[in-house]
Amino acid sequence: MPINPETTVSNAALVYMLRHRAEHLSHEQGTEALKTRCATHLMLTFDIGLDRAQREAALALAQASHSGDVWLDISNASAYHVTLRTKDHREIIVSADQILHAVTDFFTLQ
Repeated sequence: MPINPETTVSNAALVYMLRHRAEHLSHEQGTEALKTRCATHLMLTFDIGLDRAQREAALALAQASHSGDVWLDISNASAYHVTLRTKDHREIIVSADQILHAVTDFFTLQ
């Protein structure tokens, strides 16, 4: 029997993101609205809590919006750094502090 991609929470979240992401391109809060709608869908479909639904939605959005230009090398990471690998074979080591500052600056600007 083939596996239905919508039978697991993470697969259902990804399918939802891919099906509905174009509906949220026109307004500023698009990705937040999309994550909220996806989380609500997951809670209703799988009877899971808000925290898990929000996490699954965020992970699915990250996967659905990946450009293919850079990857996290989790085999070369620690609690203090992560290594990014680019499609042109560059290696970039980023500290946890640098990530925190970049994320904080990004959300401050919005």
